[in-house]
Amino acid sequence: MNVPTFLLIVLSQLCAVAGQIFLKKTMSQPAGTNRVRRALHFTAGVAIMAFGFFLWIGLMARFELSYLFPFEGMHYIFIVIAAMLFLKERASWSLWAGVLLISAGVALVAAN
Repeated sequence: MNVPTFLLIVLSQLCAVAGQIFLKKTMSQPAGTNRVRRALHFTAGVAIMAFGFFLWIGLMARFELSYLFPFEGMHYIFIVIAAMLFLKERASWSLWAGVLLISAGVALVAAN
């Protein structure tokens, strides 16, 4: 795999994560929050996820799904880190252990 392809795969995963973060921020805002701000967060989340989706579709056209899909394992790590950074969520040791087990399982599947 060359570097640009890997970067596109990572970008598609980061788009999914960023979209989730924006949507979570939208849904977590109190009822009295500015409607324009909520609409912007919602629109940004959907737009970023849509971009990531179409990027993923483009990658699927060029590579086998069995090659691409194991990279979804990065999503779990990225989402925990992003939730900690942007949503101020706490990640317990058991959460990290679970994320690492899932990622290890995905890596094992990808190795075959």
